[in-house]
Amino acid sequence: MYMGHVGIALAGKRAAPRVPLWVLVVASLASDLLDGCAGLAGIGDATIYPMSHSLPGGLGLALVAALAYGAFGREKQGAALVGFVTFSHVLTDLITSRLPAWPGGPDIGLHLYPYDVADFAIEGALINPSCGV
Repeated sequence: MYMGHVGIALAGKRAAPRVPLWVLVVASLASDLLDGCAGLAGIGDATIYPMSHSLPGGLGLALVAALAYGAFGREKQGAALVGFVTFSHVLTDLITSRLPAWPGGPDIGLHLYPYDVADFAIEGALINPSCGV
C-alpha cells in the first residue's frame, strides 16, 4: 500500500506546509524502512515485523519520530503530524493486510490484498491529486 502511505504524507503536507515533504514521506514509510534496514542487518523478519507493524510497535515508532522531529524542528504541530503520519502506516496496513495486534498477539486486519479492485480503489482514493502539495 505504498501509494496510500505516500498519499497520507501528501495530505499531511497540505495540513502543515512547514514540514518538509521528504520528512512526511519517510514518516509514512518508517515501519517498512525499519523492516528493510533490519533485513539488511541480518535481523529476521519474525523478530522486527511484530515490533514495527503491531499497534504498540507503531505507536512507539510514532513517538520516536515525533520526538526526533520536535527536537530538530522545534515545532509541536509538526512533531504531532510526523507522529500521526508514522502511526498511520500501521492503521492503513490494517485495511490491506493482517498484522499482529501486539508482538505475540493475534493477527488483525481486513486483508484486502487478494481483492485487487478493492485494494486499488482504497489506495487510489488516498493518493488523490486534490491533496496537493
